[in-house]
Amino acid sequence: MTARTLLRDLALFPDRLDPAAEVDEMLVTLLPGGSTVFRVTGAVIEDPGALGTRPVLRCVNDTIA
Repeated sequence: MTARTLLRDLALFPDRLDPAAEVDEMLVTLLPGGSTVFRVTGAVIEDPGALGTRPVLRCVNDTIA
């Protein structure tokens, strides 16, 4: 994940796709240009693209479309 804007308390909830899934980090704050890698274990995610969408990927300052 690479931020284009400030992402405050970025969190990935892979268990919303598979209850057995776990992630290695939570509540990561990224400045513009900053990046992080989330490692998901414990499950097979059929659609990896879903990891980058709501409600799986969230942050405090995301907006509701």
